[in-house]
Amino acid sequence: MLTSLFGWLFAQYRDSRRLLFGSRWMNLHGRLFLGPPETLGLAEDLIGENVRRTYFYLPTDRHPPTDERAFKKWQKDQLYATQTREASQPHVALGASLIGVALCTCMTLAAAQLSNGTPPIPLFAGGGSAAVAKPDQKQCEQAVLAATRAQRMLTPAELAVCGQ
Repeated sequence: MLTSLFGWLFAQYRDSRRLLFGSRWMNLHGRLFLGPPETLGLAEDLIGENVRRTYFYLPTDRHPPTDERAFKKWQKDQLYATQTREASQPHVALGASLIGVALCTCMTLAAAQLSNGTPPIPLFAGGGSAAVAKPDQKQCEQAVLAATRAQRMLTPAELAVCGQ
């Protein structure tokens, strides 16, 4: 029981050559978002079927053949596939980052549209109260009218009544 649990969690304790979940996950997403290895420049005449099939797998799941002649060809094919992987890494990283930023921005804008009441940004800006006092329109008009008749500027108390 304990050995099978370790084999499930850690690659070095596995008994069989079953694919890790990470290899299946990487293969699915690699083929879905990047396309098959043929679209990346790994044509059928360049590398063997085994290397093309395992292109998106984790390195622990890329098993070499046991035959000496096939091993030499596999080694050359893996070298070419590794060069292609390393050349595409910056582009894949940039694309994933831009998609992540766009997704986070869209989710933030959607949350702001769906929220009722105060916008979410002032709540995190350090404001203690979520509710903002609204000025009384009638009292503000009376204060402005009184200041205009007396030909003076509004006092701080009158400005506070007007919400400024």
